[in-house]
Amino acid sequence: MKTTFTFLILFLLTGFLSINVESATEEWSYDCGSNMVYQVYTDGKGGAAMIYGFAQTNLTLVWFDKKGDTIYQAGISNIMATGITGCTSKDLIYSDSDPDSGTHVFHVNSKGEMKIIPADPDTFNTTMAMMPSYCNKSDDKKGFFISFTNTNTLNTSFVRYRNK
Repeated sequence: MKTTFTFLILFLLTGFLSINVESATEEWSYDCGSNMVYQVYTDGKGGAAMIYGFAQTNLTLVWFDKKGDTIYQAGISNIMATGITGCTSKDLIYSDSDPDSGTHVFHVNSKGEMKIIPADPDTFNTTMAMMPSYCNKSDDKKGFFISFTNTNTLNTSFVRYRNK
């Protein structure tokens, strides 16, 4: 009986030890330098657009595909008044303000070609979200994005993780 019990315990332990525990794995990352990530908007396919910078003005918007390659990059003047309002694997929509010409809505296609949505004279052209800096979507069905900041160097990385 002791032998049977011992073999049963060994069998169970072997089974438990051979179970492959799934955890998130890093797919790609982007070095933001000593800047903070202010906004993240996933495209639902493994890519994302994000805005980063040192302060809430003079920021950078970057749109990545699912491999982490840059599709589009542009300067953003003020995240509190503008930002990313939509992102799919085919389209990016964001707005930005200019003290001389007001707020504009921008459409970027998957080739990285940007078009300004024109405003009629004497109109205010804006997206539906007046405070898009509060509109963050950092996950999709296959994974998620995290902003890591090294507390010794203050360098920040924008990292894509796969759920498995």
